[in-house]
Amino acid sequence: MRIQLRNLRSLAPFIGGVFTYGIYRILYSEAGINGIGRDFEAIILELRSTDVLGGVDSIHGLLSWSVTGTFFILSFLGGVAVLLHILYEASRGLSDLNRYLRFAVSLSVVAAIGFLTFSGNPFAVDSLNRVLENAFALHGIEGARILYDLSTPMVLAVTVLLMVSAWATLKFDTASANDAVLTIKTRLRWLNRTLFVGAVVLVAGVVHADAVHRLPSVLMIEVNADAWNELIGALSASSGAIWTFLLLGIYLPSIVVLRLRVRALAEDSVEQRTPEHVENWLKNHGLTVQFPQMIAQVGAIISPFLVGGPASPLIGLFGG
Repeated sequence: MRIQLRNLRSLAPFIGGVFTYGIYRILYSEAGINGIGRDFEAIILELRSTDVLGGVDSIHGLLSWSVTGTFFILSFLGGVAVLLHILYEASRGLSDLNRYLRFAVSLSVVAAIGFLTFSGNPFAVDSLNRVLENAFALHGIEGARILYDLSTPMVLAVTVLLMVSAWATLKFDTASANDAVLTIKTRLRWLNRTLFVGAVVLVAGVVHADAVHRLPSVLMIEVNADAWNELIGALSASSGAIWTFLLLGIYLPSIVVLRLRVRALAEDSVEQRTPEHVENWLKNHGLTVQFPQMIAQVGAIISPFLVGGPASPLIGLFGG
């Protein structure tokens, strides 16, 4: 019974992530987000080549797009590499067949999610796509549509890989380990690494999405540009909040499950199962949560929201 409960608990990152995404989709559809901003499709975009300041603004927009795009692609590739490494390390105790099977199933799920979202972006506002396409053409970066179409599938693929890596991190048995303390410390380190990798990729995705959606504003008259940027600012803040909720939905259940196993290990290792003895054992073995570590974890979780909302003006440092 205890083994079955442990197997169920290891599904916590999937349950948390899918539940969070399901709630988001219900409210997204109910709010009719895809219908907002349709009036912008009637706005004429044009390059103001005779306007020196307009030309400078266009260059700033292109610099922002290219710098944030580079950051996003590199963080995606690095994040995938780190998460696959965690998945590999967490699978070391398995037979070769089970290890390869776990990799194959995991990568198949990730690829399927990416493919399905490529045909229909669940995080984009479809009514704004035509404005973006016109802006890409006028800026002379028609290839930007490829990265734009791939960006959400890439981020969602990493999100699924986060779930898989967190699940693999929770799948272990301290009873059969030679050093249970070292094993559980390693798993805690892997789970925290998963959190920080996910935060970096999601931050990069939010920053790049904001830069992409601001490209049309330099091709509009001032009054329309102000309205557009206000809309994009609201969308960027909400996007950052959603990715923060997803990151929280994956990490929080996982760390709770792992901390429960830490507590169980402590209770099984002390002679007297009093709170004082358990806490002393945790402290002596370096398994208590330190304040700087907690601050870092909270910062990583809320980072997508911060860059999409309160800290979004800092994106201007990239040239936007």
